[in-house]
Amino acid sequence: MDKNILVSVVIPVYKTEKFLENAVNSVVKQTYSRIEIILVDDGSPDICPQLCDELAEKYENIFVLHKENGGLSSARNAGLECVKGKYVYFLDSDDTIEEHAIEDMVRIAEKENSDVVFPNQYYKVYEDTNEKKLAFHYTEDIFETNPQDYALNILIGRVRGQRSTAVLYRTSVLVDNNVRFPVGLISEDFFFMLDLMVVAKKLSIYTKPSLFNLKRIGSITGAYHPEFEKTIWLMDEKAKAFIKKIGREDKDAMQKVDDLLCRNTIAYLFKIMSSLNPAPYKEKKKVALDLLYHEKTRKVWKKNHPAPYFKSKKTKLAFTLVYKLLRYNFVSLALRFMSFS
Repeated sequence: MDKNILVSVVIPVYKTEKFLENAVNSVVKQTYSRIEIILVDDGSPDICPQLCDELAEKYENIFVLHKENGGLSSARNAGLECVKGKYVYFLDSDDTIEEHAIEDMVRIAEKENSDVVFPNQYYKVYEDTNEKKLAFHYTEDIFETNPQDYALNILIGRVRGQRSTAVLYRTSVLVDNNVRFPVGLISEDFFFMLDLMVVAKKLSIYTKPSLFNLKRIGSITGAYHPEFEKTIWLMDEKAKAFIKKIGREDKDAMQKVDDLLCRNTIAYLFKIMSSLNPAPYKEKKKVALDLLYHEKTRKVWKKNHPAPYFKSKKTKLAFTLVYKLLRYNFVSLALRFMSFS
């Protein structure tokens, strides 16, 4: 492997002053040395802008872009405009990576001539306890090297592998095809990945845990978003547009799109009914029923859907149970179960 290949690491920065230096240090300490680090200060109101400048003074391979606040997608896109490396790697500013990650992934990309190298596992690190748990996006046996099959069978069919960070991309594939993160949407990684899978030629898998994903207290990733219902419909439309674009509008592909809608709906129902949403039960039930009996979701419960992939047997069982209850019209029982989960 040619170790003179430049890799660009883009780190969006917003209100992470407690974690930023750890994230940057994990990149600085990589065993692979040809790395440029682009810190994108997304108008952070804390001391992050100052920390970014101090880190740039300390390390000659760190560059800082200060911009008005535009959100995570906007920051990633701005960083992508500045990259010079053959490969680009996105990292959140409260996460860290294992020291061999980039070297290993570049080696795979070069050996297999891949446009994207996906890690299939990572560590969840809980801020309040510092507990570390191994987690999987999917198992190695279901990985697809063909981008269209990966999109259909994993991104859409199993609703897995959506994380855009800790992934190694061939920069030219993103830049030349204008693949960017959508601004103003929840689950932006899903939309980004589907656009990428249209133009990518070859995928590879990295089977070691490389990312330490911090689960912060009060993090928005686990929060209830009233506007997520809109995202469910947008994801459904995006998936349908994808299979049309690649000419795969067959029965099997349409079934996978329905599986996506089923999984997203149940996941959101858990958010609505769980303690993450502090509204009174009657109010939550009304929101849930509106979603369940929406014209787009009503058809979903009449079809058979495979259980989504979860490493946790408890989570898989909960999803399967709720789906069965909803399919056989035990709606009130399903909602009660989710409210106590």
